[in-house]
Amino acid sequence: MPFELIPYKSAADWQRALIKRLVARVREDLAADRPAVLCLAGGSTPLAVYAELAAADLDWSRVTVLPGDDRCVPHTDSHSNVYQFREAFAKAAGITVLPITEADGSNGLQAALDATNANPMHFSATVLGMGNDMHTASLFPGAVNLAAGIDKLSHTDVLQTVPDPLPPEAPYPRITLTAQRLLRSRAVILAIRGQAKRDALRRAMDLGDPLQAPILALINDSATNTEIHWAP
Repeated sequence: MPFELIPYKSAADWQRALIKRLVARVREDLAADRPAVLCLAGGSTPLAVYAELAAADLDWSRVTVLPGDDRCVPHTDSHSNVYQFREAFAKAAGITVLPITEADGSNGLQAALDATNANPMHFSATVLGMGNDMHTASLFPGAVNLAAGIDKLSHTDVLQTVPDPLPPEAPYPRITLTAQRLLRSRAVILAIRGQAKRDALRRAMDLGDPLQAPILALINDSATNTEIHWAP
C-alpha cells in the first residue's frame, strides 16, 4: 500500500511522535541549507501539536509555516487558520506564518499564488487532517471543482472552492492547495484521532473513489508514502 498506518495507544503518544517527526524534518532541511517550510492542516486536532512544536529548540527565524487550506475570512477572525497558527506558534520566535488567503477575507487567489510561487520546492512536511466526510484540506466531496483539485497531472497549485453543503460551523468559501501541490513534500502525514476518523478511513478505502472520498487522492498516490498517525 502507498500509505503506512501508525497506531498509538494514547493521544499523548500520538502528539509526541508527530512533534518528533516534524522537528526531524525541519532540522534535516536546515542542516542541508534548504528552505524549511511546513504545510499544515488547520482544525482543533493538530493545534495542540503546533503549540508544543513551537517550544522545540529550532532556529524558527528560518522556518515558514503555511496552511494547506483556509477560509476566506479576515486574518483577525478566529475561523482563519492564519489566526490560529499565529496563536499556536507564538513561542516560535521569528517564524514566518504565510497566508494563502487575503488579509481582508475577500475571495481571491493572489495571496495563495504569491505563497506558492515563493515556495516552489518540496515542503519539508505536509500535515493533513480528514473530516468524517472524508475531505482533506478543502477538497470536499460534492464541490463542483473537486476533480480539478485532485488531478495529479494538473499544474494548478491553488484553487478557490465552496463546500457543498457548506459546513454549518464554518460556512465560508475556501482557498485550498491542490492534491498535487500538497503531495510535493518530503513527508506527507495524515494526523487523525478517534474511532469516527478510523471508520471514515475504512469507508474511504471501501469506496475507492476520490471523488466520493477526496482523502484517497492523497493517501493512494503511488509516488508518495503517506504516513497515517492515528490515536483513539
